[in-house]
Amino acid sequence: MTEVTVSAEAVAEVQPSGVAPDVLADQLISHLVYRAKADGIMLTGQDGLM
Repeated sequence: MTEVTVSAEAVAEVQPSGVAPDVLADQLISHLVYRAKADGIMLTGQDGLM
């Protein structure tokens, strides 16, 4: 078995962004759609993901 050690100093503290969750979700969706299109992945239609 492999032993894993995590140092507390290596983990950055997460701070609230101040951006509304809906806005973050929209930004994430837009980014994922952009990346999928850039990679040639079909999102809709025959043989698409949706």
